[in-house]
Amino acid sequence: PNRFAVALAPPTECDVFEMERPRPRGLLRIALLEATGLVGDEYDLSTIITGELSTDPFVTIKVGAETFRSSTVWNDCNPKWEEDSESSHLFLVDIPHRQHVQIHVFDDGFMQKLRAKAHIGNDESDEIARNLDLSILELLERPIWDKLEDEILVEKWIKLDSWWPARGTKPDMSAYAGGEHHEDGKGGVGGFFTKALHWAKEKIKQRTERHHEE
Repeated sequence: PNRFAVALAPPTECDVFEMERPRPRGLLRIALLEATGLVGDEYDLSTIITGELSTDPFVTIKVGAETFRSSTVWNDCNPKWEEDSESSHLFLVDIPHRQHVQIHVFDDGFMQKLRAKAHIGNDESDEIARNLDLSILELLERPIWDKLEDEILVEKWIKLDSWWPARGTKPDMSAYAGGEHHEDGKGGVGGFFTKALHWAKEKIKQRTERHHEE
């Protein structure tokens, strides 16, 4: 999260560097592999005859003030990403017991490209799925009292919502090209699968110590 340090003691009585840039509690690596059951919102040449809807999805993942954007998968409601550095990101985590992960799936359509060129950013009208309330402890499948001292590696599906009140009237869910739809009555889709939810406290400690030595 964003931090504003205010010195209440002379620099000789406190570690200014530790106050302004304290050591993060850990390093969270999230690797995006695939999503399923996304709700399409446009026609393309492969679906115009059948009347099904498709989409060009990309994913943004935000932890604190840092945001990762995946590459776009074209014309696919069940997109898959390659296992490489472009589909994963390392997030520095300061307060794992309070911080949350925000996941958005956007359609990379014509208007999205115009906004990107104008540096306006993503628009909610292009959003096709989300999960805005996923705690880091929930993500790592750990209880609230866990101090996260050990290295953790988790593989799991993450639930996403495809509909929320701000999107207006819910469409006919049969008119999309997403294959099997895991509808739960709340506008849910299958979500996306990540193979590497990697929490590494000691690695961030070693990385910080090397920085101090330099």
